[in-house]
Amino acid sequence: MKTITSLITVLAVVAIVVAAWLASPRPDDTGSTLRLSSAAKDFGAVAPGQRLQDGFSVRNRGSRRLILHQDGASCCGQATPEPLIASPGQTINVPVDMLAPTQPGPFEQTLSFTTNDPSRPRFEFVLRGLVSQPPSQ
Repeated sequence: MKTITSLITVLAVVAIVVAAWLASPRPDDTGSTLRLSSAAKDFGAVAPGQRLQDGFSVRNRGSRRLILHQDGASCCGQATPEPLIASPGQTINVPVDMLAPTQPGPFEQTLSFTTNDPSRPRFEFVLRGLVSQPPSQ
């Protein structure tokens, strides 16, 4: 009788552990899988030549680490010169830093990235806004 009670206890513990493991969120088993928080940032109205700093989030939904590289700095903006690495299940922030154009009017700047995600080896992030007229003196 004691053996049966011990066996039932062990089976109950195993069932609880397996149920908890099945219910816990796990990254997809698809290698590195990129998910962007957004594909663009609109800074709205800005002053001519104003430094604009922000960022966007990237989540690795895969089971392997995700590596991001910016395809070189653009004329007016950059994210980061170093590769960024997100572990499985991790969300990282990609910082963005640019100078607004000096001429009044709308602007749009595209930052290009490469990744080791086989389903999304490249992606672009767009920075846009409106340079306001400088005050007349």
